[in-house]
Amino acid sequence: MYGGDNVKANQVKFYRNDNNIELIYCENSSISYSTHTHITNYTLGLVLDGKINIEQNQQYSIYDFGDLFVIPPDISHSISPKSKTYSLLSICLQKDY
Repeated sequence: MYGGDNVKANQVKFYRNDNNIELIYCENSSISYSTHTHITNYTLGLVLDGKINIEQNQQYSIYDFGDLFVIPPDISHSISPKSKTYSLLSICLQKDY
């Protein structure tokens, strides 16, 4: 199980199947994830509530309710809240899936 900086267990739920598909659900979260990479995974996300800021390769984008995002493998990125809390659904897929 992976968590970000100062993860509160009741805010983040992880699900993984035998094919290494991982689903991450953050509900009413205020968690920030410092700069990191996922070497072999694509991350696809949907903002369900609130706003987040995603930094990818020193470029910043704000995502709001209903916005989708993709983070390719081995891309440096961070996630931080732009509202008091946010809810987010993400799926991580192996790049060779």
